[in-house]
Amino acid sequence: RTLPVLRRGKFDFASRRYLALMEELRRLRELQLRQAWEQAQKEMKEFAYATQDKEEERTLFVLPVRVPLKRVTPTVLLSVFEEPFAGGPIQARTFPQWLGSIQATDFDRIESTIQGGILQGLTVAAIVRALAGTKKRSYSDGVMANTRRNFQAVLGAGITHVHNSVSEKLWTKNPQVYRYMQWVSVLDGRTSAVCRARDGKFTPIGNNVLPKKLPVLSPPGARPPAHPNCRSIVVPVFDAKGLAGVVGERPFIR
Repeated sequence: RTLPVLRRGKFDFASRRYLALMEELRRLRELQLRQAWEQAQKEMKEFAYATQDKEEERTLFVLPVRVPLKRVTPTVLLSVFEEPFAGGPIQARTFPQWLGSIQATDFDRIESTIQGGILQGLTVAAIVRALAGTKKRSYSDGVMANTRRNFQAVLGAGITHVHNSVSEKLWTKNPQVYRYMQWVSVLDGRTSAVCRARDGKFTPIGNNVLPKKLPVLSPPGARPPAHPNCRSIVVPVFDAKGLAGVVGERPFIR
């Protein structure tokens, strides 16, 4: 509502009123994103605990005898939220770093759109539409929709990271039970080149030695997610006997 007043005559982007308006908008957006992030973090922490429980349950169901497993302590389990995870070919950040990046990019888009709209002489309603999008397209065509998509992509990668990292911590705690881990990718027309290359490859758990007949994951420390919207996972292997003969023969859906 203040923009029409500010636009009388030549617009002063350095005016105290405009700068105060932008600062207020920045604080509001950062607060909204932080609140959404904190809620997501709360749910992912619950997911982390549930992942260990489910992994243990699956293991005890598969093994022919009941084997007591050493569980990961809550402190070690929650350390996964301090570990960086991939969001692209050469990008990796921790959860707080991803939030900071999203907040900075979000406001940069908003500020640029507002300034561009003012210079082009757009009405306040037109600038709001450019920011929020239109009802006709379910508000998916506005600048702020990009932030929602980025947020969802990072959370998706974060869930994959939490699941795989928590599982690996349990496996590493019990190397006498879990011998190796295998990278498993979803093979279809959307599978990335990196995930196709890593599919079916193995890496040892703890000090276990990987049999020479098995294809080796390269690099050995590579873990999903390899990129945004990555659908790959790592799975534990109890005994590698017979596996080498079938690796690489899985069907590929185009």
